[in-house]
Amino acid sequence: MTKNDETKDMFRQIVVIFKNILLKEKSIERLPSEIIETLVYNVPNSMLKSDDKNSMINIINFIRNNPLRDFRTIDEQDFAFSSLYRGMSPMYSRHILKIIEKTLTRT
Repeated sequence: MTKNDETKDMFRQIVVIFKNILLKEKSIERLPSEIIETLVYNVPNSMLKSDDKNSMINIINFIRNNPLRDFRTIDEQDFAFSSLYRGMSPMYSRHILKIIEKTLTRT
């Protein structure tokens, strides 16, 4: 069973919302889709129950308050931020989280 099935499609919906927020941001040169999916993938299923603003801010807070070095890739074969062959940027991840959070708290 996939994460999306386990969360009754909420995983996909939240990823799409976060991507859409970033698509509207002029300071983002290219959409970091794999980073967004990886960040949300590492959030416990119990937190992926709703796409309301408070739930999404709780998701961002979970990501922010947990060490990214422990986050796994979606295929769970490697660590997403400490891999030698395909490591993602923690600084860029924090940057996009701030953008998403600012957008959510403005609305």
